[in-house]
Amino acid sequence: MTNDLAVQQSFVNPLTGLNSLTCVGGMVTIAFNFNLEILSGIDDLDHVGGDILIYYNQALRSVEGLNGLIQLPGSLTVRNNPSLAHLVGLSGLEQISGNLRISGNKILAGVWGLDRLRHVVGNLEIYSNDLMASLANLNKLETVGGTVSIFGNTMMDCQTVVLPFCARFGGCKQTDCE
Repeated sequence: MTNDLAVQQSFVNPLTGLNSLTCVGGMVTIAFNFNLEILSGIDDLDHVGGDILIYYNQALRSVEGLNGLIQLPGSLTVRNNPSLAHLVGLSGLEQISGNLRISGNKILAGVWGLDRLRHVVGNLEIYSNDLMASLANLNKLETVGGTVSIFGNTMMDCQTVVLPFCARFGGCKQTDCE
């Protein structure tokens, strides 16, 4: 597919009919879906030419189905998915050439699934994830080309998690730590 892929305001669960899709030339938007629990159905997808936006999916528990992605030439935004428990479906991702934004995911307790991520060329923003307590799975992250902002994650300890993580990248632009 040479264009964008948008799954929006749908009641579909899972993403049927997209099983043979291996490439999206533009961006992928998965938003405002009420019944979608898992991204299975796009398991063969191994290339996206732009951003991936995953937001406001009320029932989404997992992003499994994006396992084939190794590099993303755009940004990855995972925002306001109240049932999302982990990011395991992104376990193949090694580089994001844009920004990485993870915010407003009420039960996301950590970044499980980003174990192989080594480079974020743009900004790294992790904020307002109510239960997020750990960044341990970003231990292979070597470079962040832009700024790092980690704030509003009420369960995350400043002294043992936020400040040591920020120190790896020369500090954070924004934190809750004083």
